[in-house]
Amino acid sequence: MRAILLTICLAACSRGNKDATPAGMKVLDWDASKSDRAAFKTATFDGKQAKDQSATFTVSDKDNVKLKLHVETATATYQEGGAAMQIASVTALTATVEDGKDYTFGAAKCDGPNYELTAPDQPPGYTLLDCHIAATKPNTQSSVFFQMKGDGTILPSGQKIDALKTK
Repeated sequence: MRAILLTICLAACSRGNKDATPAGMKVLDWDASKSDRAAFKTATFDGKQAKDQSATFTVSDKDNVKLKLHVETATATYQEGGAAMQIASVTALTATVEDGKDYTFGAAKCDGPNYELTAPDQPPGYTLLDCHIAATKPNTQSSVFFQMKGDGTILPSGQKIDALKTK
């Protein structure tokens, strides 16, 4: 009888991810100094605002994980390609796990901010930060991917946002 209980316990315990990232753990930390756009690193920022939001993201086309995002936005002013730029941008972004669904979160990076595509000789209306966070568990290698506009809005617009509060 003990052998059967031990076997059942081991089978049940082995299904979980022993390296799952716990709730409250920071899994993304980005700010303007980490931008891969050289000109953006020299920007000055006016009118900074911060907001927190809880967002649900799909991982591996089947699991939903919930992350808490702390976003700081401002109007960035800098020179790029011989032209003065003044545009709303994310200046800092952190993500912490609220409900990781047994995933281990790893390498995280944001690219940009890049610009909205516009017609030739038309200035962009917004910046776009592309972020990805590795998400793995036994037999699954995937990632959380999202794009964030310079005003802190997550794209695509269909993304489920659970709570929004401005500080």
